[in-house]
Amino acid sequence: MTGELVKPKGQMLARPKHKVQLSDFEIIQRIGDGAQGAVALVKYSKTKQLFAMKMFKLDRMSAEALQQTKREKDVLAHVRHPFLVQLYYAFVQENKIFLCLELANGGELFVQLQRQRQKRFNIEVAAFYIAEVASAIGYLHDQDIIYRDLKPENLLIGDDGHIKITDFGLARESITSMAGQDDGMAAKSIVGTPEYFAPEILTLAPYGKSADWWTVGVLMFELMSGRSPFNQENVSQPAMFQKIRMGGRQARIFEGKAAQRVKNYPPEAMDLILKLLDADPHTRIGTKGGINEIKEHPFFTEYCPRVIPGFTFDKLENKEIEPPWKPDNMNIKANVDGPVSRRAAGTFAATQQTSGVKHDPAVLAGFEFEQSES
Repeated sequence: MTGELVKPKGQMLARPKHKVQLSDFEIIQRIGDGAQGAVALVKYSKTKQLFAMKMFKLDRMSAEALQQTKREKDVLAHVRHPFLVQLYYAFVQENKIFLCLELANGGELFVQLQRQRQKRFNIEVAAFYIAEVASAIGYLHDQDIIYRDLKPENLLIGDDGHIKITDFGLARESITSMAGQDDGMAAKSIVGTPEYFAPEILTLAPYGKSADWWTVGVLMFELMSGRSPFNQENVSQPAMFQKIRMGGRQARIFEGKAAQRVKNYPPEAMDLILKLLDADPHTRIGTKGGINEIKEHPFFTEYCPRVIPGFTFDKLENKEIEPPWKPDNMNIKANVDGPVSRRAAGTFAATQQTSGVKHDPAVLAGFEFEQSES
């Protein structure tokens, strides 16, 4: 009987679990491109569910870019929140990395923002989105994760009209510090988008969770006015950085040419923006009390209930509040920045690495991920 597999009586042999691979998906259409890969609309053959699949070409990735992709996978594999995009599958096939993500048919908030009259949302719409973003950032902070790349391009509109934060390549785990120079683990890298840099990042100081609350203030101003608070007149980057170091109040972001755009701002909104754009991370709102301090500001306790019927954070996070606005066409093909392409299958086909950057295979050990059904 040597060489034969003997099955114990009354016991079924377990089948090896199927590992997800590219052939399990139908590549429908490419919906985004990047220097290191692309994004496609795909259908999982087993369930017929649609996903957004990110593909990265290993031979075009630097060691740093590969680490960012691993970090994105690691973070998304461990978080679950109604306003964070969900990761369903991650796998490596020959010379490419694939991340299979929740599809958001409303596309990027940036695209929808550019389509608005004067490139800004009505204040109640902006308030709704900011509340959802604040809820998600607060959740990440509770997990000791800082996001570091908040901007309209990284916010998606889900099929139900609610926000989904995506792109976690710059996120950092195990950050316990609030202001950066207090007790706890802080970050030091200069990463993110320059218009959203917090002052402490520009001064090369260690920074913590409070830097994310600064970016919420920049985003809030931008969604309501259509302009960046520190780059309203297309100033030079050094001049913009100087204004950032001053903070919102000293930079007088609500005066001058900005006055016309913000004349109808509710006072609660202006107050919250100025407190978020406090140049000192130690006194910035959210530093001492975290998300609860943010939630208790009058903008959320008084203004939002006036313009969003039934507003509370509990109802918002349970998606019991109808979004005040949704894109007219809830189809991802109509909500991408730039033309879509039908030539996706060839781009995503896994082929043997032949040139470019070489990576140690051990770096990708344990990369595979499949979301449990529970």
